[in-house]
Amino acid sequence: MNIKNINFASKLLDPSRQVSLLAGNIAFKADENRVLLSDEIFTKLTEEHYAQILDDDFNYKYIEHLINELDNNKRYFTKYEVNRFLNSAKLFNPSKQTFDIKSAYKIINLYFNRLLEFSDYQIMLIEKEAFIYSGVDSLDIYSDDNEWQASKLALKKLWKKITKNDMLTSELADKSDDNSIENIKKRYTNRIRRINQRKDEDIFSLAMNSLTSQFDPHSTYFSPRSAEDFELNMSLKLEGIGALLTTEDDYAEIVSLVPGGPAEKSGQIDPEDKITRIKQEDSEEFIDVIGWRVDEVVDLIRGKKVSDALDSLYLQILKIIVIEKL
Repeated sequence: MNIKNINFASKLLDPSRQVSLLAGNIAFKADENRVLLSDEIFTKLTEEHYAQILDDDFNYKYIEHLINELDNNKRYFTKYEVNRFLNSAKLFNPSKQTFDIKSAYKIINLYFNRLLEFSDYQIMLIEKEAFIYSGVDSLDIYSDDNEWQASKLALKKLWKKITKNDMLTSELADKSDDNSIENIKKRYTNRIRRINQRKDEDIFSLAMNSLTSQFDPHSTYFSPRSAEDFELNMSLKLEGIGALLTTEDDYAEIVSLVPGGPAEKSGQIDPEDKITRIKQEDSEEFIDVIGWRVDEVVDLIRGKKVSDALDSLYLQILKIIVIEKL
C-alpha cells in the first residue's frame, strides 16, 4: 500500500447533517448474562494466570483503576462522585462476587454521559460566546498532579478553558481557514454521535479490561469484534499502513510504526501523528475521521491484498511540534 500524505484546505460537511445533540442517555446495565460471563472470566484468570494472589481490597483497586483509566485528566468526574464510588467499593460484599461489575457499569455510564454533557456545553460556548485571547489564562495539560474538581460548576469552568484552547489551537493551525468554528463544532458533534453509538459490548469490554489489568498490564479481554480483528491480522489476509493506532482525545493517533511497513517507508509519518482525514485512491473525496472510533478508522485504512498492484492511500496528518522556551 502506497501512502501519500498531502496538505489541503477544504470545507467540511454541514454539521446540521449530524445526529441530534444528546440524542440519548447512556444507561447500560450488567444483566445476569454479563455477570455470569464476568465471573467466568475472573475464574479463568485466577486459576490460570501466574499472579493468583488476590488482595483483600481487590474490588477497591479494581474500581479505583477504572475511574483513573476513564478520567485520567480529571475532567469529567467530581471529587464527590469519585469518593462515593470508592466508598461503595470498600463496602462491597465479596461473598457472591469478588468484584462489583454493576458499579463498574454505573461509572462507565456516568463517564459517557458526562462526555455528552461536556460536548454539548462546548457547542453552546462556541455558538454563543466570542473568546478573547488578549488576557492571561492557563490550562494545566499535565495530569499527574491534577485534583478532582469540587463541583459541576468547577467542571464547567474547566470545560470552558478546554474549549477556548481548542478554538485557539484551531485558529493558529490554519489561519486561512474561515470555517474554524464549524470545523470544531463538527468535531464535537462527531464525538456525540460516536458516544451514542456505543453498545453494551463496549461497556463490558471496558469493565473487563480494567479487571484484567489487575493481574498484569498486558492481559487484555477481546470482545468478539476484537477477536475477529486479531485473527484477520494474524492470518495476513488484510494489510494496512503498518502502524499501531490508538485513540487520543478525538483523534486516531499513531503509536508506533512497523519496521519496513508502508508508513515507515513513506518517511512522512511519525509516532504521535494524528490522522484527520482519509481517502482511498478510488474515492473522490476525503473522509473526516476526527471523532471516529479507532476500529472504524482501521477499517477505512486497511484493504485486501492485491497480488501485483498496491492500493494508494491518502492521509491528512496533524503533526504536533513542541517549541521550547529559551
